[in-house]
Amino acid sequence: MAAEYELYPHQINILKKHALEALPGVFGHNREREEAQREAERDRLYQQIGKLQVEERTG
Repeated sequence: MAAEYELYPHQINILKKHALEALPGVFGHNREREEAQREAERDRLYQQIGKLQVEERTG
């Protein structure tokens, strides 16, 4: 592989090590990331509802 991509074998080993260390985080935290996005969207919608209620009372 190193010869095919004109890299040193040591570079391939470093890339492999970094990839193996990063993979659990890439797949494992997906659920947490989705939950955080849902919470942020819910908070944004509640803020918008509150703003509309205030405008309705004053307008």
